[in-house]
Amino acid sequence: MIKNRFWILLLAAVLFALAIAFIIFKTLILTESYTVDIHLTIDNATGVNVATDAIYFGTIKPGNSVTKIITIENSEQKHKVVIEASGELREWIHYDPILFMESGEKKEIHLTAAIPKDAEYGIYQGKLKVNFYRWQG
Repeated sequence: MIKNRFWILLLAAVLFALAIAFIIFKTLILTESYTVDIHLTIDNATGVNVATDAIYFGTIKPGNSVTKIITIENSEQKHKVVIEASGELREWIHYDPILFMESGEKKEIHLTAAIPKDAEYGIYQGKLKVNFYRWQG
Protein backbone atom coordinates (compact mmCIF):
# COMPACT_ATOMS: atom_id res chain seq x y z
CA MET A 1 0.00 0.00 0.00
CA ILE A 2 2.84 2.41 0.85
CA LYS A 3 4.64 1.60 -2.45
CA ASN A 4 1.50 2.38 -4.45
CA ARG A 5 1.06 5.66 -2.58
CA PHE A 6 4.67 6.63 -3.29
CA TRP A 7 4.29 6.02 -7.04
CA ILE A 8 1.03 7.96 -7.17
CA LEU A 9 2.62 10.93 -5.38
CA LEU A 10 5.67 10.76 -7.64
CA LEU A 11 3.49 10.69 -10.75
CA ALA A 12 1.44 13.64 -9.46
CA ALA A 13 4.63 15.63 -8.77
CA VAL A 14 6.00 14.94 -12.26
CA LEU A 15 2.71 15.93 -13.92
CA PHE A 16 2.57 19.10 -11.82
CA ALA A 17 6.15 20.02 -12.82
CA LEU A 18 5.37 19.41 -16.51
CA ALA A 19 2.23 21.56 -16.29
CA ILE A 20 4.18 24.44 -14.70
CA ALA A 21 6.93 24.17 -17.35
CA PHE A 22 4.31 24.20 -20.12
CA ILE A 23 2.64 27.30 -18.67
CA ILE A 24 5.96 29.14 -18.34
CA PHE A 25 7.17 28.36 -21.85
CA LYS A 26 3.77 28.75 -23.47
CA THR A 27 3.42 32.31 -22.21
CA LEU A 28 6.68 33.51 -23.81
CA ILE A 29 5.74 35.07 -27.17
CA LEU A 30 8.07 36.28 -29.94
CA THR A 31 7.05 39.89 -30.62
CA GLU A 32 9.88 41.22 -32.81
CA SER A 33 12.84 39.78 -34.67
CA TYR A 34 15.67 41.66 -36.33
CA THR A 35 18.46 40.26 -38.48
CA VAL A 36 21.50 42.29 -39.50
CA ASP A 37 24.48 41.32 -41.65
CA ILE A 38 27.97 41.13 -40.13
CA HIS A 39 31.11 41.76 -42.21
CA LEU A 40 34.78 41.39 -41.37
CA THR A 41 37.96 41.36 -43.44
CA ILE A 42 41.15 39.63 -42.31
CA ASP A 43 44.30 41.10 -43.79
CA ASN A 44 47.73 42.36 -42.75
CA ALA A 45 46.33 45.85 -42.16
CA THR A 46 43.84 47.59 -39.93
CA GLY A 47 40.84 49.51 -41.21
CA VAL A 48 37.44 50.75 -40.13
CA ASN A 49 34.02 51.09 -41.71
CA VAL A 50 31.30 53.34 -40.31
CA ALA A 51 28.40 52.37 -42.60
CA THR A 52 25.07 51.80 -40.85
CA ASP A 53 23.45 49.22 -43.14
CA ALA A 54 25.22 46.32 -41.37
CA ILE A 55 27.75 45.63 -38.62
CA TYR A 56 31.20 46.13 -40.12
CA PHE A 57 34.18 45.16 -38.00
CA GLY A 58 36.53 46.56 -40.64
CA THR A 59 39.89 44.97 -41.45
CA ILE A 60 41.62 43.04 -38.70
CA LYS A 61 44.97 41.29 -38.48
CA PRO A 62 44.97 37.61 -37.45
CA GLY A 63 45.28 37.21 -33.67
CA ASN A 64 43.63 40.56 -32.92
CA SER A 65 40.15 41.53 -31.81
CA VAL A 66 37.80 44.46 -32.21
CA THR A 67 34.61 45.41 -30.38
CA LYS A 68 31.54 47.11 -31.81
CA ILE A 69 28.83 48.46 -29.54
CA ILE A 70 25.19 48.37 -30.56
CA THR A 71 22.31 49.80 -28.56
CA ILE A 72 19.07 47.90 -28.07
CA GLU A 73 16.00 49.75 -26.86
CA ASN A 74 12.89 48.15 -25.42
CA SER A 75 9.94 50.51 -25.80
CA GLU A 76 7.30 48.09 -24.56
CA GLN A 77 6.77 45.93 -21.49
CA LYS A 78 9.43 43.65 -20.00
CA HIS A 79 11.13 41.47 -22.61
CA LYS A 80 13.57 38.62 -22.81
CA VAL A 81 16.06 39.38 -25.60
CA VAL A 82 17.92 36.52 -27.28
CA ILE A 83 20.90 37.29 -29.53
CA GLU A 84 22.40 34.73 -31.89
CA ALA A 85 25.20 34.97 -34.47
CA SER A 86 25.31 32.67 -37.47
CA GLY A 87 27.40 32.09 -40.56
CA GLU A 88 31.18 32.12 -40.99
CA LEU A 89 31.68 34.50 -38.05
CA ARG A 90 29.58 32.60 -35.51
CA GLU A 91 32.57 31.17 -33.63
CA TRP A 92 34.51 34.44 -33.61
CA ILE A 93 31.80 36.82 -32.38
CA HIS A 94 31.36 37.01 -28.59
CA TYR A 95 28.44 38.67 -26.76
CA ASP A 96 25.94 38.19 -23.96
CA PRO A 97 23.31 35.99 -25.66
CA ILE A 98 20.35 36.55 -23.29
CA LEU A 99 19.19 39.80 -21.74
CA PHE A 100 16.18 40.84 -19.72
CA MET A 101 14.97 44.36 -20.40
CA GLU A 102 12.39 46.48 -18.62
CA SER A 103 10.00 48.80 -20.45
CA GLY A 104 11.81 51.88 -21.78
CA GLU A 105 15.25 50.45 -21.03
CA LYS A 106 18.26 50.84 -23.34
CA LYS A 107 21.26 48.51 -23.20
CA GLU A 108 24.61 48.60 -24.93
CA ILE A 109 25.63 45.26 -26.38
CA HIS A 110 29.34 44.65 -26.85
CA LEU A 111 30.06 42.49 -29.89
CA THR A 112 33.67 41.38 -29.94
CA ALA A 113 35.24 39.73 -32.99
CA ALA A 114 38.24 37.71 -31.78
CA ILE A 115 40.25 36.47 -34.73
CA PRO A 116 42.40 33.34 -34.30
CA LYS A 117 46.12 33.71 -35.06
CA ASP A 118 45.88 31.07 -37.78
CA ALA A 119 42.87 32.64 -39.57
CA GLU A 120 43.28 32.98 -43.31
CA TYR A 121 43.10 36.33 -45.05
CA GLY A 122 39.77 37.01 -46.67
CA ILE A 123 36.31 38.47 -46.35
CA TYR A 124 34.01 36.82 -43.82
CA GLN A 125 30.28 37.28 -43.34
CA GLY A 126 27.53 36.27 -41.00
CA LYS A 127 24.28 37.41 -39.47
CA LEU A 128 23.24 38.64 -36.06
CA LYS A 129 19.67 37.88 -35.05
CA VAL A 130 17.97 39.69 -32.16
CA ASN A 131 14.65 38.28 -30.93
CA PHE A 132 12.35 40.03 -28.45
CA TYR A 133 10.09 37.77 -26.38
CA ARG A 134 7.43 39.04 -23.97
CA TRP A 135 5.44 37.25 -21.34
CA GLN A 136 1.76 36.91 -22.12
CA GLY A 137 -0.62 37.55 -19.30
